[in-house]
Amino acid sequence: MPNDPIPATTAHGRILVVDHDGDARSSLIAFLAGHGYDAVGVDNLAAMHGRLDLTRFDLVVLDIAMSPTDGLEALRRLVPVGPPVVVYSAFSTSIDRIISLEIGADDCIVKPCDMREMLARLRMVLRRRAASPSLRRAPLATARIAEETSGNSLHFAGWRMDLGFGLLFDPANDLVALSPGEYSLLRAFAEHPRAVLSREQLMELAHVEDPASDDRTIDVRLFRLRRKLQPKGSVELIRTVRNEGYLFMPSVWAEQSECPPAPVQADRHRHPG
Repeated sequence: MPNDPIPATTAHGRILVVDHDGDARSSLIAFLAGHGYDAVGVDNLAAMHGRLDLTRFDLVVLDIAMSPTDGLEALRRLVPVGPPVVVYSAFSTSIDRIISLEIGADDCIVKPCDMREMLARLRMVLRRRAASPSLRRAPLATARIAEETSGNSLHFAGWRMDLGFGLLFDPANDLVALSPGEYSLLRAFAEHPRAVLSREQLMELAHVEDPASDDRTIDVRLFRLRRKLQPKGSVELIRTVRNEGYLFMPSVWAEQSECPPAPVQADRHRHPG
């Protein structure tokens, strides 16, 4: 049968593999199961949405090549509210991988891939989410209620970044959908306002731990973050400092539960301590 049964229990985590290639899907599921994961598979996007409606998964491995247009659209829909997504596909060009990262994939792996490398990269995504609860995507019901607050927020230029829920609201109090990578990068900037940060510092502060990542990872995240933060005609929030890095322009103040608002101090030195 093309779709595997849902296991009753989870071990290290539950993973949904979405791939139309039955042999590739079965091989990956068997490999993950051999390393303590409950992995199940489906062979089309409709079945993927059905499974996600029925149960909670810790990770989705998605082959967008099943239908490139629909696959990218499915990725776009999953990013704001779904589990972390690792795109595993036979990319014809680097542009396909870059587009997937711009949409918000947590990682992109070129098919075919050594299964040991695949396992290491999936584990890294899962560890990053477990270590940073604020990067977990919010349920739609929570995302719709802009007035709710965790009481632990950063404010800048009319924007509100809720650190407890991992959400960003624009000056009109509308929710702005950010991928985990975009959110972690913005948090790095907001926690180090008015300090020039190099790409290397941003990679460390934004928890870019993938050994396959390079400066391009930050460039892609920064490109799509700027696009969301700076609608046409709005004030510039992130400025490029030639040959040095990037500068978060606005002042930032923190709101904490049972504590009065306090400003976030600008770093006196270029390198955050």
